[in-house]
Amino acid sequence: IGRHDSFFDLGGHSLLAIRLVQACVAAARDAGIADAGQRLALRDLLAAPTLAAMAQRLQGDATAPHPLLVPLRPGHSMRRPLFCIHPQSGWVWCFAELARALPASLPVWGLQARGLAAGESPHDTMAAMVADQLDAIRLVQPHGPYRLLGYSSGGVAAQALACALHEAGEAVELLALLDSPLPDGQGADEVDDAQVLADAARLFALAPTDDAPAAPRDAAELGAALRRLGLVASDFGTDDAARLLATARAIARATRAHVPRPANLPLLQVRACRRDGALPDWAHLVPAGRAQTHDLDADHVQLVGPALAPVLATLLLPHLP
Repeated sequence: IGRHDSFFDLGGHSLLAIRLVQACVAAARDAGIADAGQRLALRDLLAAPTLAAMAQRLQGDATAPHPLLVPLRPGHSMRRPLFCIHPQSGWVWCFAELARALPASLPVWGLQARGLAAGESPHDTMAAMVADQLDAIRLVQPHGPYRLLGYSSGGVAAQALACALHEAGEAVELLALLDSPLPDGQGADEVDDAQVLADAARLFALAPTDDAPAAPRDAAELGAALRRLGLVASDFGTDDAARLLATARAIARATRAHVPRPANLPLLQVRACRRDGALPDWAHLVPAGRAQTHDLDADHVQLVGPALAPVLATLLLPHLP
């Protein structure tokens, strides 16, 4: 294995990544360097999947030009990137399998939420969220055509971001929404910790199983569950988990208070069919003939899992020349 070989190109995937992070944390602890100020988490491996890149990251040499940006795949500088917008959790781990399934030459950037880092405050409106995301993507790509993808509530932000770019005179050649709810602006106050924790348990597979404790009931239990799975650094504490919950609540409020507006945009929507109730449909917000819809036999979480990553990549590739 060379120092520039990517963990994911060598066959690594998200479950192996969790095991690798756990092993690295344990090795550092056994070697007596756990208190050296290094925080290794899954997002670090996603952002720096080679030995060389990880060495730079651990030395504090940041590779992202903006705090919202997480480089999921470096790709080739001559290709236009794909920007993936975070779901309600605020994190962008859910795009790791999809990024690996796309061509290696395609740059893929994740846009995580403001508010996850200490000292940050989450955005409480969609307008503020979009303005921050605009600043971030323009540092990577100053002008269009842009390619945007959003999963779950991230699709609401992606559509709002696409509208903002369109109104600024920029071209948007792809707006992909992965099982994104269609808000009506009526549910802004219907968010509490119990609901956010239930969503987190579903997304991170923290729900009860035969060999796992019950789903987390508060920030302390959420932090412990995420540490147990290796999804966060070993010193991810209750304060960190509380920020995650606060950020998720803010995202949920901003999403539910937002009313999407129509725009002349190319729309690709992929929906998970295993659900209660009607499937969301964004097609009426774009002109006739500009929307493509694909319904997959999956639930909301499975849609971005490893089994369907090649399927999603196949659906996206015709829109990513």
